[in-house]
Order: sequence, then structure tokens, then C-alpha cells
Amino acid sequence: MKLKLSTTSFKRSKKLDKKGLGGAKRRRWRLRTSPLTFLVFFALASAFWVLNRMQTKLSRDLDIIVSLENLPPAYTIQKAQFQDTIHLRILDFGFQHIRYDINGFAPIVLPLRYNKNNKPYLALSKEALKQEITTRLSPTAIVQRQNIEVYHLNLKPRLRKKLPIKFQGELNLANGYTITKQTVKPDSIIVYGEHSVLDTLKSIKNIYFKSDELTSPLNKKLKLALPNNVHSLNKGIKLEVQVEQLTEKVFSCPIRTLSTPKGFNLIALPSNVIVKVTLPRSFHNKLTEADIIPTINYLSTLQDKNISKLEVKLKDYPKFIRSIHIEPKRVQFVIEKE
Repeated sequence: MKLKLSTTSFKRSKKLDKKGLGGAKRRRWRLRTSPLTFLVFFALASAFWVLNRMQTKLSRDLDIIVSLENLPPAYTIQKAQFQDTIHLRILDFGFQHIRYDINGFAPIVLPLRYNKNNKPYLALSKEALKQEITTRLSPTAIVQRQNIEVYHLNLKPRLRKKLPIKFQGELNLANGYTITKQTVKPDSIIVYGEHSVLDTLKSIKNIYFKSDELTSPLNKKLKLALPNNVHSLNKGIKLEVQVEQLTEKVFSCPIRTLSTPKGFNLIALPSNVIVKVTLPRSFHNKLTEADIIPTINYLSTLQDKNISKLEVKLKDYPKFIRSIHIEPKRVQFVIEKE
């Protein structure tokens, strides 16, 4: 008996399998593309929503700072209750609110005025304050709420005190250079403040300054380090430093004696010493041998009877000399009766 096995069903099932696999691939592709499609539509919807919000008027709270920039240092506000911020409720388009956030608002500076008795005060009328606020907003803005309508601040004099300027800092010099003159201008200033604060101040310093290695004159403007609650018309000083290169000069000078009693002679051995001085170059020709007076003192022999040598010192040498070297530093001596 011969069985007839047909391949039709096998072929059909193979085709169905292929179709089934293909359908699965399409389903997987749809699953992968669905989130992307959703994100695209979500981004478009968000963009339309944001655009719509930008074209819609919105209410929000904004603040504008009020500055006392025109307050004279010699005066203070009589009343401590000063509101330095104006709180506003603004109705405006969304894109204008973004501009406010980016650009911010310039502070409103209260103008200084004087009454009939020539007493100063700070004030802004209702109309003037409204104008100041309007200039900081867009033409489409509507102020719905405002916590302050007018400013009027009476002033009273502060106590005053004159204090010297004390330089604080570090002036570094290159090797072989020296400072010949150092000044600050002005050397004193008037400060204003409360009695309890001014009583503790003896001087006013500048903000700490450190220079590079100087080889030439320095002219520098420095800010003052005013303590808290201390005010002044002067906000800074000018530091002037004259710098010169150093040079040397050598002398052979006779030794003079000091405090020798009558009837005695104090004789130095040797009678001359070599004096080497370091000084600014501009003073080189001004220094003469007459300015250099090496001495030994007879009183040193009374303090120590076993002393064999006396120290040689210079008497009244010019202040521009930066360093002195004497050779020999100590000399033998002889005391003779006349």
C-alpha cells in the first residue's frame, strides 16, 4: 500500500510562519516608533502652549530696589523704618515677564531735596514714584498692586571726626633698590558715624595692598577700608612711592673721642677706620666726609675696667643712609694723662 503524502500543508504552514515572523517585526517596529512619535507631538504641543502663554497676560509679583545713593555722608535717616524694596503686582504678557527676569530693574534713587530752612531730606512724590516705576516697565504693563505710594525721609546730622590715614600693605623692592619717599594723599579725612563707633577709631586704613618688586616710582589709587556704619566723602587715597637704585660710598675717617675727662687723652689704635655706606644714587654727591664721624666713648672704659677694645660708632649720620659698615668695628685704645 502506497501512502500519498502531500507537501501542501507543509508549504502553507511555512508561509504562515513567515507571515507571522513578518508581523512580529512590524509590531516591534511600531513599538519602537510609538515613543518617538509621542515625544514629537508632545514637544509640538508644549511649544504651542508656551507660545500661547507668551501671548497671554499674566499676573506676578516683582520687586524694585530703592537706593539711598544721594544720602550725604554727614546725615542719616531720622527714622529707622526705611523700606528699601517696592513690591509690585504686575499684569503683563508672558514674554515681557521673561524680559524682566533677564534684564532686571535699575534701582530707584531717592533725590536729595532741601526745605525752606535749608535742611536736607530724601523724597519722591506719588506722581514721581509712579513715573519711576512706569519707565522700568513695558508699555503693556498694568500695576495691580503697590505697597508704597510715596517716600519722604527726614535726615539728621551724624557725628564727625578727623582721622589720619594709616597705610596698610606690603611694598616689595627689587634687589639694590630703596624707597626714598612714601606719602598718601590726603593724609587725613573727615568721617561720620555714631558716637560709640567713632570713639573706637584712631585711624583709617586702606584696603590691603601688595606691590610687585619695585624698580621705579609707584602712583596707585587705593580704596579706603571704612568700618561698618562709618561714612566719608573720601572713598580712596593716592599712594606715592619714590624708588631709587642704591649705590655705595667709601671713606677713610679719623676716630673722634667722646666724654673724655680733663687731664686725660683717649687715643684710638688705629686712629682711622674705613666706613662703607649704602645710600640712594641721588644722594651720592651730597654725602661728604664731614657727614661721617666715627667715635669711641670714654665712658665705656668705666663700665668695664677689663675692656681692651672699644666699639666704633657713627655720630649723627644723615637719615638717607640705608646701611653702614665700619672696618674695624672695634679698636684698641690708650688712655694718657696730660
